[in-house]
Amino acid sequence: MKRQMFTTVIMAAVVLGACGTTTVAQSVGQVSTSQASSNSSAPTTAANTTTTTQAPTVGSILQFTDSTAGKYTVALTKIDDPATPTDPTFGTAPAGQRIVATEFTITNKGSAVLSSDINVNASIIGSDGQTYQTSFDDVTNCTNFNSGSYTILPQQSQNGCATFEMPNGVTVKNVQFLPDGGLSGSQVGQWNAQ
Repeated sequence: MKRQMFTTVIMAAVVLGACGTTTVAQSVGQVSTSQASSNSSAPTTAANTTTTTQAPTVGSILQFTDSTAGKYTVALTKIDDPATPTDPTFGTAPAGQRIVATEFTITNKGSAVLSSDINVNASIIGSDGQTYQTSFDDVTNCTNFNSGSYTILPQQSQNGCATFEMPNGVTVKNVQFLPDGGLSGSQVGQWNAQ
């Protein structure tokens, strides 16, 4: 009986320990109005010193911590909906869908190189409640970093897009940024698009 109880307690501790905790990335400001734009009606304003409890919107800068590089920020600077494919012959979305591009600025605030892949980091939550993963489409307004991969030196920034194929009747509700595709289980960045 004691052995069975001990085994149950150990198994519960292992399961709870494996779950980890998820924290929402800290909002640290806004990009300037001239840098941020969206087809949504959400206002974007220049950074100010007041603290607000509103959810981040397009233009908000969120802060993350990488175990190797240290602190870095991610700004959702633009949602292009619909986005224009670079090759209208082969790069179009399937019938009944459209391409949506989300443009990010990632800034390495740490002291070591920051490397990851936007195609793993980014996702969209639609107005239908579904999560949409990246589609790897090339669009005219920005590049997909280096086929999704980015390597950013300390105190440097890079701009690029993640693209998605979404049904025509579904709007973008939220854009998410999950370091390591959420595998690290530690941080989630989310912007309201509506």
